[in-house]
Amino acid sequence: MWITRTDPSASLIRSVLGRQNILATVVQAIGIEPISPALLLRYEDGGIARLCEASSVDVDVVVLVSRHAARLYRESEFFLPECKHIAIGDATLKALAADGDVASCANSEGLLEHPLLQRGPEQVLVVAGQGGRETLLNALCVRKEALFKLELYKRVVQNLARLLTTEGDIIEISSVAALAAVNAQLVATHDKHVYHAVRLVVPSRRLASAARGLGFIDPVIAASANVADMAEAILRVEMPD
Repeated sequence: MWITRTDPSASLIRSVLGRQNILATVVQAIGIEPISPALLLRYEDGGIARLCEASSVDVDVVVLVSRHAARLYRESEFFLPECKHIAIGDATLKALAADGDVASCANSEGLLEHPLLQRGPEQVLVVAGQGGRETLLNALCVRKEALFKLELYKRVVQNLARLLTTEGDIIEISSVAALAAVNAQLVATHDKHVYHAVRLVVPSRRLASAARGLGFIDPVIAASANVADMAEAILRVEMPD
């Protein structure tokens, strides 16, 4: 059993599994590095993003897509305590250390279900890392009067030499970036049959579809990316009825 997400979530999942006598190894697939200076983008018609100045940002709602985004945003000059905040999950809201709402499900689809993001014409700021979140951004670009994105960090592929899988192994994957990194490592170190020999656990149908596109067979889909849901999905595979 391999866990590829960052701490503290990785260690929390490992702890839950350990209570069921399941040994899991944490091999972080993606590292997080702050960007300095941060990049502030405004999305224009057609989904084109252009750099803009902080003075031009006037928003009603701030959307936080990760614990890393919340922590860096809280510490930055861009922090807007007067705005309504929507976090992708409980851990993200805790990292923000401020009042806010939590998405109905810890993924982009769950965020998009929030009433403030379904109706317009609020102006929205999405706080995230470089790249990704196309589903969220594309939907908000259509729905909202103005959409901004604050990029506070970048994802860096880590050394995955310790990821030495064998037949029947389970790999936890929590993001598209992690999926790409793990896939590259497996392609470089294993024969093609690896896709039939390992089982992925992922937090969304979208990520499962991406995994199938790479050749992985029947990824297990958790209810969301949060620790409890991912651990429950792993236990379903490790301890079937």
